[in-house]
Amino acid sequence: LYTTLFRSNGYPYVWMATIYSNNEDYGSALMACNLSLKFLPKQDKEYVNYAYIARALVFLALEDTTHAIDDYTMAIKYYPSRDGYQSRAQIYYELGQYNKADDDYNKIIEINSGDSFGYMGLGRNCIARKQYAKAIEHFNYVEKLTTEYASVYSFRAEAYFALKKWNEATDDIISALTIDTGDRKAFYLACSVEEPALSMLISKFKIQAAKNPNQPIWIYYNGIL
Repeated sequence: LYTTLFRSNGYPYVWMATIYSNNEDYGSALMACNLSLKFLPKQDKEYVNYAYIARALVFLALEDTTHAIDDYTMAIKYYPSRDGYQSRAQIYYELGQYNKADDDYNKIIEINSGDSFGYMGLGRNCIARKQYAKAIEHFNYVEKLTTEYASVYSFRAEAYFALKKWNEATDDIISALTIDTGDRKAFYLACSVEEPALSMLISKFKIQAAKNPNQPIWIYYNGIL
């Protein structure tokens, strides 16, 4: 790849950057990203987008969120996509910049109004602001878009718990774990509840165990509680 034939070709460098990143050789990955961006034809917007995202991931691994945000912004400029907005929104969320994260989640919705991830992001931001009723509204809409998505129930359960709506919260824990018995958020919430939610959840786990005798996971969860 380092022959004269490939030295000024940006495409191999993109994939080399990915390989270097996967092997945690971030210095070489950064160099490959820079070379790919130098030589890639600007009219190939999808590949340029990918190269910026690849470099953003390297910067994140180096804990350089400022340059990561800059690269996601450039990636979006060349080729607006869910991945770019989603990744940048996640950084904004972790930095506590919820308004900027909201903007990116709304962009995801503009790209595809049926994409539940945008509404999930808005709901999560509302929880972070302690706007629990508004968060529930977002999660309710996601439930209408897709009923087989465990996370909508576990995140909504968190909002219900904050509002002390124990019955709704525990029902959502059951729904999340019914769809995905390994849902970590639902399991964490279940292990964190206190009375009266604790007794309610134990009773509901017993009901699930009786309904599903071939699924010992419910007995296991009940034992933990």
